Amino acid sequence: MLRINHTNPDDYTLYPGFDVPIFVARHPVTGHFYATQDRENHLMWIAPEGGTVRQIPVPARHGTTPVGMVAGDKAVWVTLLGDRRTGTGVFGRIDHDDQVTWFRLTGEGLQASLLHLALDPPHRPDCACCPGRAAHQ
Repeated sequence: MLRINHTNPDDYTLYPGFDVPIFVARHPVTGHFYATQDRENHLMWIAPEGGTVRQIPVPARHGTTPVGMVAGDKAVWVTLLGDRRTGTGVFGRIDHDDQVTWFRLTGEGLQASLLHLALDPPHRPDCACCPGRAAHQ
């Protein structure tokens, strides 16, 4: 994984990890970076202030092939694609303590292969897009 200063390309850090990291996201609370590593079924965790790198395995009971990753809602969210036969309908939320909580879709989404994830934008109290919605509070 490469961190580079776009105004000074000579200022960079190369962090060791497994082959083929797919998506990268910065945790909005901690500032830690995460990367999905689909071939190894791991998430890469980087603490840029000390250069520490850690590998977080995806538990087999939840699925395989972490791919999509996005920051938002005071967390980093990740999706699992599944294997060549089927998906698992699983996605995870990484909290400010670097703990992953896994969620599984139900019904038709039970075997979904999840590639990407998008979050609704935060709502403002004066937003008129969906009057009366609880998210405005």
